[in-house]
Amino acid sequence: MGDGWRIMYLLLHKNLIIRKRHWIGTIAEVVTPACIIAIIMALRTLIPSGTTVVTNSTIYPVQNRTYLESNFFPDLLRIFYLPQNDFTTSLMENSTECLGIASSQLYGFDTESTMLEGYEAQQAQDLTISVLVVVFEGTVGDSVQNLVYTMKTSRSLKSSLVDSDYGMPSTVADTLIDEIPFVALQMCVDDSFISRVAPAYAEQMPTRSLQKMPYPPYESADLSELFFRDTIGTWAAIMFIVTLYLVPSYITTEKDTGVNALLKMNGVKTYQNFLSWLIIGFVLGTVAVLLITIVVKVYFTSSQLPFYYYSNGFIFWMAILINFIHTYAFCLHVASYFTKARIAQATMMLIVFVVLQVVNQLETNELYSVLPYLGFLFPTAAAMRIFDEFNSYDNLLIGVQWNNLFLTEHEVLGFDGTLGFIMIFSIVATIFHFLIALYLDAVLPGKYGVGKSPFFFLKAFKKNKVNNGQSNDVVLNGASNGQPKVLEHVAEGALTPGIQIRNLEKTYTIGYLKSQTVQAVRGISLDFYKGQITALLGHNGAGKTTTMSILTGLTSPTSGTVLVNGKNINSDMQAIRDDLGMCPQENMLFSDLTVMEQLQLFGLLKQKTKTRDEVIHDVEELLVKLKISEKRNALPKHLSGGQKRRVCLGMALVGNASTLILDEPTSGMDPETSRVTWEIILKFRKQKTIIITTHSMEEADVLGDRIAIMHNGNMKCYGTSMFLKKFYGKNYQEVTLSIESWYDRGKIQAIVGTDAKIDTSTYGRIVISIPMTDSLPETLDKIELMKAELGISGVSVSMITLEQVFLKAAEEEDEKEKKEEEKNEEISVPAGNAEEKELGCQQNVKLTGLQLKKQIFWALLAKKAFYAKNNRGILIGMVFGTLIAVILMPIFAMKVTSSTNYRPLSLSIYPNSEALIYNEDENLANTYAAVIEGQGGTATLLGSEVNILDALLEKATAGIVYYRNNIVVSAEFDSTGETITANGLYSGSATLSAPISVNVISNSLLKTFASDAYSITANIENLPKSLVDYLYDEFTIKSDNLLQMMLFISVFFIAVGLFVINPLMEVTTSVKQLQRMTGVSSMLYWGTMFIFDYGIYIIATIVTVLGFVIMDIIFQSKTYYSVEIGILSLLLLLFGINLLLLAYVFSFTQKPLYVVLLILCLANIIIAEIQVFINLALEYMESYGVGFLLQRRLFSLLPHVSFTFGFSKFLDVAANNARCRGLPNSFGQIACLLQDPCCNLDCADGKCNARVPYFGDFTADAGLEEFVLYLALTPIGFLMILFLLEHRVFGKLISKMKSSETVGLSDTETIDSDVVNEKRIVQQAINQREHDSNFEDENVFLAYELSKRYGKLQAVKEVNFRVMKNECFGLLGVNGAGKSTTFRMLVGEDVPTSGILIRGRNNIKINRQQYLAGIGYCPQINALIPSFNAYEHLLLFARLRGVPKAEVESEVQLWIDKLRLNKHAKNMSKTYSGGNKRRLNIAMALIANPEMVLLDEPTAGVDPGARRSLWGVLQSCQNSGQAIILTSHSMEECEALCNRLLIMVRGQLVCVGASQQLKQRYGAGYDISIKLNPERSEEEHKKIKEKIQSSLTCELRDEHPGYLFYHILDNRTTWVKMFGIMNTLKSQHSCIEDFTVSSSTLEQLFIQFARSASGSTTVPNGVTNVLTNV
Repeated sequence: MGDGWRIMYLLLHKNLIIRKRHWIGTIAEVVTPACIIAIIMALRTLIPSGTTVVTNSTIYPVQNRTYLESNFFPDLLRIFYLPQNDFTTSLMENSTECLGIASSQLYGFDTESTMLEGYEAQQAQDLTISVLVVVFEGTVGDSVQNLVYTMKTSRSLKSSLVDSDYGMPSTVADTLIDEIPFVALQMCVDDSFISRVAPAYAEQMPTRSLQKMPYPPYESADLSELFFRDTIGTWAAIMFIVTLYLVPSYITTEKDTGVNALLKMNGVKTYQNFLSWLIIGFVLGTVAVLLITIVVKVYFTSSQLPFYYYSNGFIFWMAILINFIHTYAFCLHVASYFTKARIAQATMMLIVFVVLQVVNQLETNELYSVLPYLGFLFPTAAAMRIFDEFNSYDNLLIGVQWNNLFLTEHEVLGFDGTLGFIMIFSIVATIFHFLIALYLDAVLPGKYGVGKSPFFFLKAFKKNKVNNGQSNDVVLNGASNGQPKVLEHVAEGALTPGIQIRNLEKTYTIGYLKSQTVQAVRGISLDFYKGQITALLGHNGAGKTTTMSILTGLTSPTSGTVLVNGKNINSDMQAIRDDLGMCPQENMLFSDLTVMEQLQLFGLLKQKTKTRDEVIHDVEELLVKLKISEKRNALPKHLSGGQKRRVCLGMALVGNASTLILDEPTSGMDPETSRVTWEIILKFRKQKTIIITTHSMEEADVLGDRIAIMHNGNMKCYGTSMFLKKFYGKNYQEVTLSIESWYDRGKIQAIVGTDAKIDTSTYGRIVISIPMTDSLPETLDKIELMKAELGISGVSVSMITLEQVFLKAAEEEDEKEKKEEEKNEEISVPAGNAEEKELGCQQNVKLTGLQLKKQIFWALLAKKAFYAKNNRGILIGMVFGTLIAVILMPIFAMKVTSSTNYRPLSLSIYPNSEALIYNEDENLANTYAAVIEGQGGTATLLGSEVNILDALLEKATAGIVYYRNNIVVSAEFDSTGETITANGLYSGSATLSAPISVNVISNSLLKTFASDAYSITANIENLPKSLVDYLYDEFTIKSDNLLQMMLFISVFFIAVGLFVINPLMEVTTSVKQLQRMTGVSSMLYWGTMFIFDYGIYIIATIVTVLGFVIMDIIFQSKTYYSVEIGILSLLLLLFGINLLLLAYVFSFTQKPLYVVLLILCLANIIIAEIQVFINLALEYMESYGVGFLLQRRLFSLLPHVSFTFGFSKFLDVAANNARCRGLPNSFGQIACLLQDPCCNLDCADGKCNARVPYFGDFTADAGLEEFVLYLALTPIGFLMILFLLEHRVFGKLISKMKSSETVGLSDTETIDSDVVNEKRIVQQAINQREHDSNFEDENVFLAYELSKRYGKLQAVKEVNFRVMKNECFGLLGVNGAGKSTTFRMLVGEDVPTSGILIRGRNNIKINRQQYLAGIGYCPQINALIPSFNAYEHLLLFARLRGVPKAEVESEVQLWIDKLRLNKHAKNMSKTYSGGNKRRLNIAMALIANPEMVLLDEPTAGVDPGARRSLWGVLQSCQNSGQAIILTSHSMEECEALCNRLLIMVRGQLVCVGASQQLKQRYGAGYDISIKLNPERSEEEHKKIKEKIQSSLTCELRDEHPGYLFYHILDNRTTWVKMFGIMNTLKSQHSCIEDFTVSSSTLEQLFIQFARSASGSTTVPNGVTNVLTNV
């Protein structure tokens, strides 16, 4: 338990830091809910509100028959009936006589259709006439016992059966008494029938009356207050919208970057991580909800009470906090489906606004019973219900208190509608969402995790069948396949296995429709030993990363057994992870934690026994060892690739685990840092089992006690470096000669003899295989003496390099793979291009001028088309996404309830009803009770001593909700003397209580005076709309349109916001920079992007408009005609121009996509909706202010806001025009009389000859024309901003201001003479170009006094160099030396503070486009479009660089072949391995043979075989005339490729010159490197050093536990002497495993300069060029 709390504390600390880093979002999350509520509260202050207080009970008068019959204007009533026969005519004539109206106002009809015709004619004659229709059903005549009729009224009936009384007496039931004589006619019809069948009734004629039930004393809010209560309930749905948007991004980002898998590997359970986010939500929610509580509980003005003045503030805080936590759990649930933040956020926003509409639709159609359960799934729906409950009780001026927590004021919902139930249900829902999130994380863990079966939880019920019941010993000792073909056996007991693998296989199935099985690991068996480092090598795709993923539990094996320290990965993975350190191949880092914070987190997770201070101390030491202590407070985005690798390595080492798995731990590090890292790893060697993978053969040789080489999922060989070298070397020595172009091969062959084999396949060197004989040292001395004569510049000797072992081990498979590629070549080469294919980097004839611009234009359009095709999901979202809103808008506006509102006038429609009966006529009272019970109610008979009004008030006092909802009718009967009095009481809240009360009493009288066989069944129904119902209600139209508009823009803004993805991706991945460097102008780049995007947008607009039209046809709303379609299209198209330009501007932010979408979509949605809502509220209150007008016009400069206003205005006018078209013809005659907007529109038969105008003359405020003008003008501003950003105007201004402050080198600084000479040559070349426009020389590129400052930091100091034709120029320096900054300035990504950059005759400051046009660039970070394949990338750049159309295909195929990309040419680049991505980037830089190519770490992550192949390609390009600038951490690569190079230290140039020149100047002599067994004794180590230093004139230049490096100072020392001394030492000391003797290497020179940069040594006087021997 203690360990669990410790982990939870660390996770909480991690989450708090992340929220702190996103402080704007965190503040918005906390403050936004209160701000939304505060806006409503501020609007509330604009309208005075008060409270109605009634201290006495309200007693209503008795309404006798006379009152009922006189409470209307008889002349304004017409009564229709059908069918017309003797019985009905007689009955209705008696009824009209009873009602006191003339017989001329009674009309009989034979059929329904003729009655409706008469109704329409009556409406046309006089709008003020009311019509009541009585439709008799069934058999009618004197013998009928059950009278069934339906009364229809022209007055609209409320669809709800019970009306909320807002804490005051309701008048809803009075409508059928006061507004129309419905109840009076009903009573007359009933009496006429009873008199007809029971003559005694006619004789006695009981006195009938109606009375509204009394209402107890009350206090209630006024109508304006009720309006705001309704409003706040709606806005509660989006109150936590920032939380709903941000939280999924945090969860999906952890999954996408793989850090969630890394946490699991370090002992963190998924539930702990999710729970930590939930706790953070609780903390933030506590504050956020407290602010909301304060807003609703404080006085905004002294004249108004706080909004929830009467409710318990703590209960409010608690209820909203529970909802907030429910929201957080819901976010965890939804986020678990996705790995990309943008998809999760878009889905969440869609859910929010759809749920809002669903709730409104359910409430509109009175489907209240669904609401509590919808709130279980969706917290936004629960929030609306919570506010509804608080509104109801505050309307009663009692508020929500503890005593009514489980009571509800809702007219329909019972216990499940109470606030207490909602709170409990929300807690249960939180647990539900949390568990579903855990389940989804197990089943859908993302690309870095292991997905479990969807039914994995059922395994708890099954018997454990791990290893089929066999023990680990049985499995290990059994037969095993897959052992390496070349295996060095270990004596039993000599070494202890740390990791044991038997028959390991891993198979993937890729694809869905066309599934393909891939065998990543093909049944390998081997042991990794404790106390040793095993280097696992292999080509890209060999299966080594998959093997390591299985060992760490990131993926599961298909079959086989793996034991780690005796524990089986199938059953003990968690225990294994607790003692496992992992440095993954990918940089799995928390994007929002600093280096120190990342290492502290994993250190504290692993080192359970250490205190925080001890762990911090360990981390500080580790930072120093990793040489990143100066970056302790840097975020990953500010680290170089090498620095990120060191952080990942630190995360593996800090835990002190017994097993370390390091996947390419030094990738991206410079040689000096790599050596430091090797030393760190070697120090951990004794106590641990360590596996490393690497593409550096030197690293594998230095670190690896044993070497394992994989190929195509098989283990090819396994043994010590010495064993493998002997096996593959076959007792041959490798002599590598660095040669000049004029070397004499014949003489060299004569010296080495005919038995020696000479390999000349590598440019600039030859490799000679010579049998190991005693005469070899003499042969080497002879070569050394004749170097100048033979054309040799350097000599190196080794038994066989590990790189050659690697290449030989995979040689057979490489040949098979090559033949297979040729056989199944994916892209065919057009016939007739074979010669061109052979030529390699020949200069092509390229297009220029207008032809080139045309090709670039079409190439950029084709690129956009490829992107759209390859990203169909995004394309579909942009084009069809808005259709979701278009389809939902009319659906949500539709009413499910019948427009006729047909209902039986029976108590059965009010379930659980109770009726009180005052009993002075027992017979009549009992009959009444029987009728009540027959209709499903409960009758309560009162004693004669109890006043029924007092009894009703007592019920009301006991429970007002029950009284209002359940006591619908009651009655009192009095039979004083011969007079019978029947008084029916009806509830004011029940819509149909009055006619039901009449029906129940009528049935009681009928059964009493006739018999129980008689009954009256009455129903009520609406007539078709009367003309009165068509009267214009502006506020209702605007309110309805507001909800429609909110739904539309919420989906629309997100859908069109997807247009930012492509430009943002191109900017952040540097793909845009590569395109601009081909000579593409900014106008062409953005112009073609706009043309294509706007074309897609136009299609989306057409689809959207068609959607509106089709839905208009389906729902027959008659809204969209040609004018409406045109105006809607205009709004959408103008907004599209703004949106695209705004998206292009946002792409320059280079922020993560979810941040850009947050600002571009969500922020604009919230701002726009709030602006429109405020405008509507103020318009309703007629309370505009100058301040509001100014801020609205300011916000209208945002296109999203102006579009929202414009669209809202359009919907209002369009709805009004549709209303006019839908009016009956007769309404046109009175429209002008009623001052209706449809006046003078000449509307008839569903058509209008005129329209309510959409556009005004700018005299009216906030007209549609105003917002169209905004949308038309704002693109000008966005174009200007885009121009300034594109041309780096701001950067240039800042650079110009800082250039005067630049501090040059001080006089005391010593500058190398070659550096001074290089500056002089560059200066002369620039001067000659300035004075002679036709001057030409061999220089392709010139950099003069190039400097860059970041604030006070001088990153680059006055760097000067030139690059000539056919030259490969090396730009070297340790991480942080300034070379990356220099590279960024060379390619135009960064603006120099000062200095001159010239390519050919083009100065970057003057002719930027022409300067960049001839440069090919391969950046350090792969600049690829993830959804493009190799063919599409190369096709784009071939076209952009002007390759003629007829030659494009062959040029593309040529580079696919040269870079060996055939196998993957049609796969998306996001599926490529790191090596293949580098190959593709190099091909993009070289295609079409630009004049100069800049290569930044071109072969990083590429395996040795592929790397040498790339060297050959680069050398052939160099020979063809290209100039190359290269930066690399591989000194071997620089030595192989570079003619000249410079080395930077602390931002300045320290040396420049040819490689051999620098080596001779700074490091003449030889080097001896000795590989030692790290477990050698210190005494033996000391003796070896003493013997070497006494035998040779040398100095110790480098040392770590497994390595000694000596530099021989006397260059006259012979090879015979050096070999003799080393062979003697090796025979005397068994700890010497290997040694090399070589001439000076560039790598050692670089290391010495690097150490001088750190102050550990002085600038070298000499450094060396290494070659090996054993």
